[in-house]
Amino acid sequence: MSSNAAFLKADHQISILADLSLPQRLSTLIAVAKRFGPIHPCYGIDRETKACTCGGVNRKTKKQCKAGKHPILGAWQVNASTDPSTISQLANRYPEANWGVVTGEVIDVIDLD
Repeated sequence: MSSNAAFLKADHQISILADLSLPQRLSTLIAVAKRFGPIHPCYGIDRETKACTCGGVNRKTKKQCKAGKHPILGAWQVNASTDPSTISQLANRYPEANWGVVTGEVIDVIDLD
């Protein structure tokens, strides 16, 4: 089994990173960064209200944002990190965050919605 297949098989069993204990979450995030490149925290979806944790309002619909996947950090492209210490600090500061991977250097991604 290739390293990607093993990683994805283990990852497939994880439903929400925030549900993992902090040590498990950190080791998973560090492994993602090591394998795929710099990562950064993104806003999530509030489990009760189903709205984005950014608290923003969609300018067109005037309803609460429901995206739950835009970056928390300004200049996220340069502030994303593979450094375990930085990832640990961010994971502690944003325990409910989704996480994004900066693409284009280590990996390329095509997203078909």
